[in-house]
Amino acid sequence: DDDARVVERLSRFGGCSPSSSGGGGGGGADVDEEEESVLFIGQAGYRPKWATVKCARSPMRLTVTVDLSESDAPPLRLRTESSAVPSVVSARLPERIMPLRAQMLASSAQKRRAFQTFMNERKDDTSGGDDDDDDDDDATKERYVGYTTKAETPVYLVSSQSGFPLQRSGNDNGGGGADRNNSKDDLWRTYHYLPDPLVPDDDDDDDVDVDGRNEEASNNTPRYDVPVDTDFFVQLLGPNLWKTMGGGGEVVAPTTTTTVDTAARIRNSRLVALYFSAHWCPPCRRFTPVLSEFYERTKEEMPAHGLEIVFVSSDRDRGSFDRYFGAMPWLALPFDDGDGDDTDNNISIRRRQSLSARFGVRGIPAFVVLDAVSGHVVAAADRARAEVTRACQGGDAAIDDLVTNEWMKRRVPTETRSILESLALSVEEEDSNNNNNGGDGDGDGHEEHSYLVRSTVEQAEEGTLTEPVREQKDPSERIKDIFGKLVGEGMDPNAAAARAIQSVTQDQDDAPAEAVLEPGPLSESGTAAVLEDPSSERAGPSVDAAVKRVSALGGDDGGAAVKTVLYTAKKYLQNICKSPSAPKFRSFKMSNKVFDRITGTPGGIDLLSSLGFAFYATEADFMACVPLAADVKAMQESIDDILKEIEN
Repeated sequence: DDDARVVERLSRFGGCSPSSSGGGGGGGADVDEEEESVLFIGQAGYRPKWATVKCARSPMRLTVTVDLSESDAPPLRLRTESSAVPSVVSARLPERIMPLRAQMLASSAQKRRAFQTFMNERKDDTSGGDDDDDDDDDATKERYVGYTTKAETPVYLVSSQSGFPLQRSGNDNGGGGADRNNSKDDLWRTYHYLPDPLVPDDDDDDDVDVDGRNEEASNNTPRYDVPVDTDFFVQLLGPNLWKTMGGGGEVVAPTTTTTVDTAARIRNSRLVALYFSAHWCPPCRRFTPVLSEFYERTKEEMPAHGLEIVFVSSDRDRGSFDRYFGAMPWLALPFDDGDGDDTDNNISIRRRQSLSARFGVRGIPAFVVLDAVSGHVVAAADRARAEVTRACQGGDAAIDDLVTNEWMKRRVPTETRSILESLALSVEEEDSNNNNNGGDGDGDGHEEHSYLVRSTVEQAEEGTLTEPVREQKDPSERIKDIFGKLVGEGMDPNAAAARAIQSVTQDQDDAPAEAVLEPGPLSESGTAAVLEDPSSERAGPSVDAAVKRVSALGGDDGGAAVKTVLYTAKKYLQNICKSPSAPKFRSFKMSNKVFDRITGTPGGIDLLSSLGFAFYATEADFMACVPLAADVKAMQESIDDILKEIEN
């Protein structure tokens, strides 16, 4: 039975069968009973011409390279590898895309969007160029293929030359899973580009935890859309709001704002709060940090279906507003609605005055909390501020209790509770039906990756179905489907049952023994190569080549970039000379402010590697170190020689 299961599974991978004759190129391979390892290289559900099989009598280390024709290759998408980390990284996301401090605090969704912005920027920089410039472009552009990150670490960029193979992280217990004592935020996740057919459809989610679920679900957030009364809030606040360019709380100097759609930003919020405040008001400046702590805790626990705050300013001029709003992590009512002319400013002033009058604001700071579904006041201006202050004094548990129990449950209107309870119940019923229909897997602990296997319907829609493929659906389910359709058309139930059974039986008799598969979307002109026993150590660049690389990547500031890397490295080496046996001088986080001068310089890590520094990943961060066996004096002399050459 085990042999039959292996043969059946291999047949799904492009029609490969261990018992068939022939070599690679999409055919089969003769497998001796004594051979212990069989590696199939292809794509599930298809039969590409470059598919091949590698057999061995004992386990061995292999490097597999699949080259696809650039003209035929499908588009690329980011694939999430949970609990996985590259052996080494190339740099971190540039400061201009997202500041280091922001990277350390950002959510996985924010990091993913920032990386995609970075890659789109690089694509735009190289588009429209002449083909003759390709060699020059290779010298000035690092080939990044993804990134790796975890909570409270930067976005480390991964290159095609040095990032693979990925390593397991999270105290791998031998079964491929992470230590259950580690939370999802403590584990590395690596995102890298793969051809679209190899990336599951649900991998588009911005936040995917180590179990492959959306972070929203892992935080016990209901999986339904909150029916926010967007018309009410657009009329109340206007069609647009402002946010700081820093991404939420980072002080950007000078402060810059961007306009966002009101309806889009409050979508799926359970509560919308108005914060009436001004920079000239001392009590306001004291309360704002308290409210920031409250807001950040709420966002951490409820990234969706939570609280959104809108700042309603009483500042006397735009400069004061910018300085004050620049330190706030939430949204703001526009200080002026256009280019700052009198008409626009009058509209903004009237809107702020209208809000103050509507919600009984007689002084600042004032805080008003509204139910997003109905617009009903949940916490009025005369009590919300005091409630927030007391909750922050009581810690995280008190904040959670105030928001989820007091505001969201006890004070919202009965109609809101009924609507949300009905939505939650419908989701539970859907989940129950899905569970009753059976989960993923084949019953022996092996997960079935359905996104790699096409169904008959999908092939028929694509026009690639040349012969019927073995039906995977349970026959009893097919009988029910046909029976229901026939009864719906008016057929007698007994006759419909007989017709359904007869139809399914006939389909099973007509099904071919094996599927006939098309070459697939991963290019007929591709080739697959298998290299046995590859060297475990990749040859790094020479010192001269690494220096030239940093200089080229730095453009007009290339010389300064090289100096920054070398002078920083020299300081670390000087500390080692003062205390050679002190571990703290030999190993350091790549995200610390000093070493980040190197991490943030494209090509800087390769330059240090060529000088003798070593790099490795831990559960906390990526680390740089000077091995005990390294000749520190020789490293210093090399740095001095390079600096003299540059300065001369």
